[in-house]
Amino acid sequence: MRQHPNSKEKNKRATENAADMKANRGLRKIYADKAFLMEAARLLFLATAIGAQGVVKATTGVELWSDPVLIALTSGVTVNALSAFLQVIHSLFPLSRSAGQQDRKKKPAAQKK
Repeated sequence: MRQHPNSKEKNKRATENAADMKANRGLRKIYADKAFLMEAARLLFLATAIGAQGVVKATTGVELWSDPVLIALTSGVTVNALSAFLQVIHSLFPLSRSAGQQDRKKKPAAQKK
């Protein structure tokens, strides 16, 4: 029994797609770990900065940083942590391209009504 020429190509593409998916999964794990470590370091820095502020203020009565500086520092670290979290989530669980294309097709129809 002779195979159809397209079936060999389909098998080859399926094998390549499976290998690509496996490699992508490995890369996602590596980058998720790196993002986690970076965020842990940022949060550790924030905790150290606030702790140092408290120790210096308690022992000497002098503030290292003013309240607006601490608010900006806390806000910046929080926003960075949330954005990194969202990036990791989007890379670990990407939307399928076909679903995105279907959503685009549905929007104009909903706007016409």
